[in-house]
Parts: sequence; C-alpha cells; structure tokens
Amino acid sequence: MALQSLRTLKELREECRSLGISVDFGDKKENKDSYIRALRNYYIQQKYPEGLPKGLELILNIESPMLCQRMQVLKESERDEVWNSKKWYLEEKLDGARGVMVKTDEGFDFYSRNSSVKDHLPISYKDTIYLGDYREDKIENEFILDMEIISTNPNIDTVMEKRGVITETKLQAVAALLALEPERSIAIQKEEAPLKFMAFDCLWFDGEWIMHKPLIERRRCLKKAIKQLKKSGIDISLPNSNISNKKVFYSSVLFKGGEGCVAKNIFSIYIPTSSRRRDAWVKVKRSMSESMQMYGIGDTIDAYITGYEEADESKGWAGLVGAIEVSVYLRDSEGNTKPHKIAVVSGIPMEDRKKMTALSSDGNPVLKREYYGKVVSVDGQAVSARAKRLKHAVLVSWRPDLSPDNCIIDEEFLNSMII
Repeated sequence: MALQSLRTLKELREECRSLGISVDFGDKKENKDSYIRALRNYYIQQKYPEGLPKGLELILNIESPMLCQRMQVLKESERDEVWNSKKWYLEEKLDGARGVMVKTDEGFDFYSRNSSVKDHLPISYKDTIYLGDYREDKIENEFILDMEIISTNPNIDTVMEKRGVITETKLQAVAALLALEPERSIAIQKEEAPLKFMAFDCLWFDGEWIMHKPLIERRRCLKKAIKQLKKSGIDISLPNSNISNKKVFYSSVLFKGGEGCVAKNIFSIYIPTSSRRRDAWVKVKRSMSESMQMYGIGDTIDAYITGYEEADESKGWAGLVGAIEVSVYLRDSEGNTKPHKIAVVSGIPMEDRKKMTALSSDGNPVLKREYYGKVVSVDGQAVSARAKRLKHAVLVSWRPDLSPDNCIIDEEFLNSMII
C-alpha cells in the first residue's frame, strides 16, 4: 500500500533528480522510503491539486497490510500455545488477491497491497471491481476492511486463458483480472467470473483508527460492517475459522485441498508495517509431507544432490557450503521421466556443512565430489508456480540406502501442490 515499491534505490534517486525533487533524509542515511515519500508528494500535487479523495487520504496512513510470521520460526512452546491456547484461533487461508475496501461518505474505493511504479501511489481497483446493484442506503457506517478478493468461479484461470491471459494459479488469475482495462474486467466479472470479498479485519470505523485495539474488539466492527454490506447486496463473508478444535479444523482445510490456515491472537493489535510479529498472525501452511501422507505416498521427498551454493559472507557459516541443490525425476502420465531440480536446501546442520565442504585451488568453498548423487529426504511448504520447486525446503535426513533412480515424483502430484 503506502511505502512498498519495486523500484531500486538507484532508479528512485534518478527519478527525483530528473524531476528536480530535493529529498531530505534528516539524520538517516539515503533510503528508499524518503525518495518514495518525496515522489509521492510530487505526484499528489500533480494529480490532485484540489485535495485528495477521502479514501486515498486514509489509505496513505497504512505503510503495509499486516503480514504473517511463519510457524516454523516459532519456538516449540510458542507453537504449542498456538494449537492449545484459547488466545489463538485458526482462520482458513484464502487463495485470492490481498486488498483493502474503503467505504466513506464519498463512496467505495478498493486498493491493492502494492503501489504503482509510475506515481508511487496505492493502486486503486475502484474502476475495475463490479459491485452489482447494491443498496448504499443499507450501509450506515464508514470503515476500512482488510480482505482477500476471490472469484466465485473455481475455473477463473481457464476463464482468463480463453481471453488470452495465461495464469498458473487462481491468485494470479484474480490479480490479472483486476489489472485489465476496466471495461474488459467488468465484462468478464458480469459474464463468467463474479468477485467475492472475504474480509478478516477492520482498521478504521466511523472516523476512528482502531488498529491499536485488540483483534477481538476489531472483529466486532468487522462483523457489523459485513452485516451491512450483505444487506446492501454485496457478496462478502468472513473466512471460516475455529478456536475450539484447531487441529481437526486444520486437517479438514488440507483435506479439501486448501493451502493452510492463519493463526491469530485475539488480543493482538494490527501492525500496518512490513514487520512480522510472532505473537500476532502466524501462517500454518500445508507442508509437502502432510500432502504426501494424505495421498498415501510417504511423508517426505527423496531427492539426490546435484549442486550447491556458497554461503553468504554475512552468515555464521561463511566459508562453507551454504546450500545444496537437490533434484528428482518427474514422471509424466505416460511413464516418461526427466530430471528436475526440486529444491535449494539451506537448513543444514553445521557438522554436515563442514563434512561436505572442500576448498578449490583458489581457496573458495566447494561441495566435495563424493556428495554429488547422494540421496536426502526433504520437506517444504508447497511448490512455486513457475519453477515448480519446494518453498522453504528443509533437510530431514540422509538416505544412504537409496540411489538417484529411487527419487521419482509424479508430475501430476507436484502440480497439485502449486500455490
């Protein structure tokens, strides 16, 4: 939303120079945020000489939508608390485009979590989201809701493909739909792919920022807003959630093909920055091992070592092997196989790092030759869409009893794990 930018520091510096914009860093060193603020102020003056729309003025107060910490980062005692304490509940993780709904006396606006690379202002979906024939008089309050935008058509990716837009996941398909020219996007929503809002937090309500209030209080405002929006005819809901039997709920989400859940502390505040608090929101995502157990094909992936990466100089293990590249054989529906790099594994015990590292003739750390082809069992969090590799891969164990020929995965299964 506010300060996120895909532009590099060098690009931002050059843009300010070309526009004659002076940037004051105060007592801080040169940084992207200061450049973005300066550029944003410049473009605001150019685009809105008579003043900002109310929705945009509000949304500029939010640096970033609140982000989740990963479950793997938590200590064992903290993970136990997530599963067993009534302070935490689980909410189903949705496969949609993250966005913010702003409802004020000036009407609706919708914003992406990202900012434009052209003017550094939050990207508005106001003209590309079709709300249908809703009754605004049924909406009594003003509010800002954090949400996921999803499609009610489970084949949204196929819908987009028919129109020449190739996407690999439903999330990408929804994002692509919202990025189309407004008339084209709305036509698709009307004809085949209506949108639905899944709201999970309320940040501002009737003129008051409520991010500092505990989640349990913010949810009261959230439910009030959702009730009014439903009455008006807008398709919006709360995500499914559970606080009393979380492990069963989590298993049911995975069983029906879901990616996982977000654990939320009912007493946590909303942090509108890119920091990831371990005591607020935590991603509890499907791992490959859980998926494999469900399919009855084991509990880890066996892969053979095909390469390595040198450790970053900032790491405590600089001068050693930093990560190993591991591969499998992908088997297609006709039984043909081909080698495929499945993961880069950096979570390696120090003792193993030292054993597998040798020094080249110029003194650089390299992987010992005898480690190529060795088989390891790995696990990870789902599969990336483009490269089809495990995310956050970890080394589970060494498998001296197996050879590379044993490392086979059905391509159909791997594709089913793509997020």
